[in-house]
Amino acid sequence: MCRRVISTLLFLAVLYAMSIVVSADSSTTTYDYAAKDFSANTEIYAVTREAPDSYPYYGARFEPDNGVYYGRSTNPDWLSADTYGLTNGAAMKEETAFAYYYSLGDSHSLEEYSYMFSTLNGGDMVFLLNFNFEQEAADCRLILQGVYDAQLRDTFSYLATMDCPLMLRIGGEVNVWSDLPDAELFIYAYRYVAYIAWQYCPEIAMVYSPNYSSGYQVDMDSFYPGDDWVDWIGASLYYNRYANNGDTKRDAFYGVAAYGNPILNIQQIVNLSRLHNKPIIITEGGSFWYRDKENLTDFASENVEKAYAYLTMLYPEIKCLIYSDTNFGKKNPLYYIFDNTAMTAAYDAGVASNQMLLHSLTETAEYYTPLSEFTGTWTEDVTLNAYTCSNQHLVATWYVDGIPAAQVDEYPYPFTVHGGTMDTGTHYISVSFSNGASRTYMIQNLTLQPQDQTILAGEEAVFHTRALGNVASYTWQYSENGIVWHNINPEDCPSAETDTLSFQAYTWLSGRQYHCVVQFTDGAMITSDAASLTVSGISTQPKDTTVTSGDSVMLSIETQGNGSSYQWQYSENEGITWTDLNEFSAASLPNFTFQADADYDGYRYRCLVMFPSGQIVSEPMTLSVNGLSEQPSDAIAQEGEDVTMSVLASGHPRSYRWQYSLDGFHWNTVNTLDAPSAATSEYTFKASSANSGCFYRCLVIFEHGTSLFSEPARFSLDCFDEQPADLLVRAGSNALFAVKLHETPAACRWQYSADGSTWTDISTSACPSAATPELTFSATPGLNGYRYRCLVTYQDGEMASKAALLSVSG
Repeated sequence: MCRRVISTLLFLAVLYAMSIVVSADSSTTTYDYAAKDFSANTEIYAVTREAPDSYPYYGARFEPDNGVYYGRSTNPDWLSADTYGLTNGAAMKEETAFAYYYSLGDSHSLEEYSYMFSTLNGGDMVFLLNFNFEQEAADCRLILQGVYDAQLRDTFSYLATMDCPLMLRIGGEVNVWSDLPDAELFIYAYRYVAYIAWQYCPEIAMVYSPNYSSGYQVDMDSFYPGDDWVDWIGASLYYNRYANNGDTKRDAFYGVAAYGNPILNIQQIVNLSRLHNKPIIITEGGSFWYRDKENLTDFASENVEKAYAYLTMLYPEIKCLIYSDTNFGKKNPLYYIFDNTAMTAAYDAGVASNQMLLHSLTETAEYYTPLSEFTGTWTEDVTLNAYTCSNQHLVATWYVDGIPAAQVDEYPYPFTVHGGTMDTGTHYISVSFSNGASRTYMIQNLTLQPQDQTILAGEEAVFHTRALGNVASYTWQYSENGIVWHNINPEDCPSAETDTLSFQAYTWLSGRQYHCVVQFTDGAMITSDAASLTVSGISTQPKDTTVTSGDSVMLSIETQGNGSSYQWQYSENEGITWTDLNEFSAASLPNFTFQADADYDGYRYRCLVMFPSGQIVSEPMTLSVNGLSEQPSDAIAQEGEDVTMSVLASGHPRSYRWQYSLDGFHWNTVNTLDAPSAATSEYTFKASSANSGCFYRCLVIFEHGTSLFSEPARFSLDCFDEQPADLLVRAGSNALFAVKLHETPAACRWQYSADGSTWTDISTSACPSAATPELTFSATPGLNGYRYRCLVTYQDGEMASKAALLSVSG
């Protein structure tokens, strides 16, 4: 959450501009439908050093990584004639949480009570300030009017000087206020206080803390200030003997009278925690032991011990427990325990039995793991606890394999299974309570279960199991659906008869499940958990492709698993080196299309697939492009010389058929009996006046039936008996370039070029000989290096002579 420093007025403007979403999940927190479970819910838990998979951790400010803070609220009092301090300070010696009540409008500043908090600095406790709105809705309005700004600034400035984890409960128990504000008003006021607190004390954790339930049928979630404004969800958790009236439905919802049970009363808060993913702090709570001149210590002490023995076991969302050990001037009813021997004993017994409680902020605690989640070894002692819903202590009888092993009548009914007593086969652990509730678990004695695996194709899949005792055999099995199982053939996979199954993974194995059947020498047999294999890889490789030049080519692969990225590459040298196809944006997709060119013939293509677990390279495919990489060229030859027309085909040419045309439109196939080379890629014929001006092309037929025509090329009979020769003359002398022709042309014109590529007609008005076979002109130094040629025109076209070079000296 962004905690910027802005003015109070601007903050109010922001607040009022914000929409307040009042949303409650009616199945979890509302009066009529609150999911309060009155069933026994009998369960067995193992005490473990490792957290079970179901253990929640939210990452909230000051949320312990492990264990549960615990402590109590307190208030100042005269301890003796000359001593003023904490009424219960000595009892808090090993506790890790400290709570104090302070209210808006208090005539004293919080700092005036600093003698109570001085031991917290640099100490081993979390400090919770229960910051109450004594005037309820009226205080909400006064907050937003800025009436309490000075007190808020002073309070949080003082808290910022304290060297300990700080938590702030703002406006506690709103759902039981008699002067109930609109939800929107409360949320604005809560956020206003939180905002100022964060300005002066940025690390303080915010607590939204309703009462555990509302006798006024007020839903707690409607007042929730929003996830960005709440670090912890708190609760005032009480479990009292008497109700205020005889409304049974109200009593059940409110958790009083016959329903005054801490395990039942916390359920709505747990639902709220799960709705918003926040840890729970019990900001105050307990059971009154004296009311209206009646001593209720037996009822209260029973529930206090039960609360501290079981709350965090059943609801690991609870990360801090604070008891209301405050006398408030010993006003009736009485909750405090510090001078009630029976209540103190119950509290101490509950605390001592709870393995999750932290007695130091630096220590680690143990976890309660439901036996259904227990994966530890039975070679060492395992301590078990049990729970069932009851209003009083019961007798719990523990059984191992149906034989009574222990009877316990103290919370949480602990029983230790000694290491080695269940060292083989299948066993049964049961607990049976004197009220008839019971729970049984079958213990399959595998100390190591196979685990799900996600690997790359081609890597080795490995599944392990370990069993205690004398094992006769291991038999690994696989299943496609988790219902029907098949033995793995040890001839194909020798490890299928060991405690470790290993084999090379292929994509077609993805989704299979594997488990092991363990047979013991005493005849017992157990089956391990099933583990799934997920294989990421290329399930369909790119295939060699033959196309015709100009056609579309699709490179395609199919992958198993979530490929994070793709990169197609090509190789021009049979796979020796590879280059990314960066010029195509689609080359980062599993299906990639481009236009074939004859030059691509023989190229190889592959795809790099980057999975989260690694990279796989596809098999290469070869592209064959049926096309013409070289076309026939125009030819000129003297009468009787050999003329060769040729094509160069790529891909898989099967045959060649040369054709000729007199006009370039109507074509005839050359008779291969007379000219066998007309069936090859190089067609040779004699130059003559009969074929001068003819066009030639080749029909290339490829494998798979495709064919292409080459571009046409023209043959012209060379009309020059003599070509112009290079010439060296002195400056000022006449230069003469001449040609001799077979026949008199229709026209003749000479051209010059300074670079040999760009040609310009010589003006006949300036040089009349430019229109004759002999060109004559005066050579000047500026013409040195020029080239000259002659163009002659006949009825069937135009022909250019060779170019001759002029060199001018002196």
